[in-house]
Amino acid sequence: MSATPSGSQNRLIEMSEMKGEDERIPKFLKAASQRDLVNMRELLASGVKASGADYDKRTALHLAASEGHIEAVRLLVENGANLNAVDRFGHTPLDDAITHHHDKVADFLRGFSAEVGDKRQYENALIQAAFQNNTEEAARLAERSERQLCRLRSPHCPPFGRR
Repeated sequence: MSATPSGSQNRLIEMSEMKGEDERIPKFLKAASQRDLVNMRELLASGVKASGADYDKRTALHLAASEGHIEAVRLLVENGANLNAVDRFGHTPLDDAITHHHDKVADFLRGFSAEVGDKRQYENALIQAAFQNNTEEAARLAERSERQLCRLRSPHCPPFGRR
């Protein structure tokens, strides 16, 4: 009998290795959502991919950005997390940071050229805030997404802050 694994044995080995990583992904996602940097580093060192995702295609970066955990976001970016991963809802980590009012995280992600997923959601949120006379939220949305929305409309945006 040959010492080299057959094709079906290779597939079983690959599935076993994949299963091992799959079992670690929920732990990694939980650690990211709780800003558990120690466990995140251990799991990354064990081979978990920084862009591992759950059944909704939400990555550790989505969860850390949603919670405003800038240190976890930084760790994930440093380890090659996909900045523009889109979950099954059409959202990127930047979308989650903006939606949950984590401006430092949003600014950090923008500094690495992160993008929003569904561009219309910001326009709709701004219209809804204005309709509800929620001037504080409308101003926040307008200020935070002005540059991003301009880039979506035209590659020739005017300079900001010089009006």
